[in-house]
Amino acid sequence: MDLVAKFHEYVSQTIDEDGIYPFPGMSINKDGKMKIAALRDSIAAFDWFWNQITIEQSKECIFGFDRFTGAGQGTEFSDVLACAHWAEGMDGKGWDTSFRIGVINYQPEPRIVRDFDFSNEYWTSEMTSEVLSYRPKMRVWLRIP
Repeated sequence: MDLVAKFHEYVSQTIDEDGIYPFPGMSINKDGKMKIAALRDSIAAFDWFWNQITIEQSKECIFGFDRFTGAGQGTEFSDVLACAHWAEGMDGKGWDTSFRIGVINYQPEPRIVRDFDFSNEYWTSEMTSEVLSYRPKMRVWLRIP
């Protein structure tokens, strides 16, 4: 399953005149089943994201925040969903840095939803800083025979 495409499809259908709330999250658990989360605020979203990785041992997860934009942020509209996407072993990185940041530029009226932009420098810097500030300092796996 292409989780990023499924997430984009879900987000595209949930936009209303107030934007996107609650903040969406999706993950694929270790058994290959998808979970959908409704996240009430940024702390809950970061907790959910890192819990999926460290406790639930998900294979992949993604979440996003509805954000207002400003001049010089490389966005098309005044609204974006700033997203963090993590996948186990992404790009050969470690578990705690194996994520990428993207934005979905959108406007509610008339409804326009753009594809993911994984090259937005402003939001990559902003979200990476936030994701890393909430990162747990270790990950423990117990394997019992």
